[in-house]
Amino acid sequence: MIIYYNPILDILRFFYLNEWRSKNSSALGKLATGGVEVCEVEGYHHNLFEEPQVSVLGEQIKYCLEKTHKRKT
Repeated sequence: MIIYYNPILDILRFFYLNEWRSKNSSALGKLATGGVEVCEVEGYHHNLFEEPQVSVLGEQIKYCLEKTHKRKT
């Protein structure tokens, strides 16, 4: 099976739970022309949307959005 895709013309930010312990983003790098930024979130899949994990995730997303906004202005 051949899959065709158009790469994202920006940075790909990949959020993952530290329970996965997989920081190899080299394959993801092909999906974005601006590279890949890996953001590790403390917690597990069953408690990601509970405190304090959801607050940490929210802060990381906020930081990424602010960084993107500053870069584009």
